[in-house]
Amino acid sequence: MNAVSNGIRKRQNEAANIAKLTAADTLYAEAKRLNFLKFLLSVMLPFLLSWVQLFYQGGSFFTALPYALSLVSMALSFLLKPTIDEKITLAADIKQDYDASVYEMPWNRDLFGEKRDLTREIAENSAAGNAGDRFRDWYRPEADAMPLHDGIFACQRENYAWDGGLRRRYKNLCVWGITALVLTVVAVELLKDASVASLLASLAFILPILSWLFETVGALNADLKRLEEMKARFQSADTRTMKDLQEIQKSLYEHRKNAVIPPGFLYRLFQDSDEETARHMTEMNSGEKRDETDSV
Repeated sequence: MNAVSNGIRKRQNEAANIAKLTAADTLYAEAKRLNFLKFLLSVMLPFLLSWVQLFYQGGSFFTALPYALSLVSMALSFLLKPTIDEKITLAADIKQDYDASVYEMPWNRDLFGEKRDLTREIAENSAAGNAGDRFRDWYRPEADAMPLHDGIFACQRENYAWDGGLRRRYKNLCVWGITALVLTVVAVELLKDASVASLLASLAFILPILSWLFETVGALNADLKRLEEMKARFQSADTRTMKDLQEIQKSLYEHRKNAVIPPGFLYRLFQDSDEETARHMTEMNSGEKRDETDSV
């Protein structure tokens, strides 16, 4: 006998919901580009300037110029943050609207706040994106055959499964990569002039790099802490009410709104293994429910 659909698969493939995913993807892509520009200003430009001052022999003004430019680049990178945060928050709002529609989840104002009319934002940003078939069947089909509450929970757990491993990898990459860059900057200064004054001057290059590292790793630690706090909810096999699912959705929204966006190449590198993890977690949830039914 075929399983009865809870409607998740049909609703997620409706044109209006595909447009929401397209709009959110456009906003995340813009935030990624600005994040990359911030990385160039905070990390790569100071690193390259440290090499410029090693080989360039000019007057005192031009000798000091790379140090000054490095500090200016750090200041410019700070100006990008509000715009990045604004785009990520709007993308999180749209994803929340998408999930509420796909799940047929009542909008809980106490948990979610006032519901915003995002029609204009979705139209503008979905028109700028390219949906294709990328956003069809966004959630795995196994969730469609479960009772609605269990299907919602499986989709929520699929969202959760993607994030933890990716952010731990990105954190490790940041720490080891930036450590290598900072040691190189110090080595460059020592090659030029192994003096205390020269090492102190190298702080003009090191400070922007370390500032980016501390900000990024601090945010990633906050991401991982939020995910750890959600872990108990996703490991629980208790029966979940709609209020329980709304509270989980609130946690997912806060995570999306505040989370660091890892670079695209890291996502693509581990896409297959992360998809397999998400699939396995969804199947585990489905298996748990079958076991509970069989035991009745």
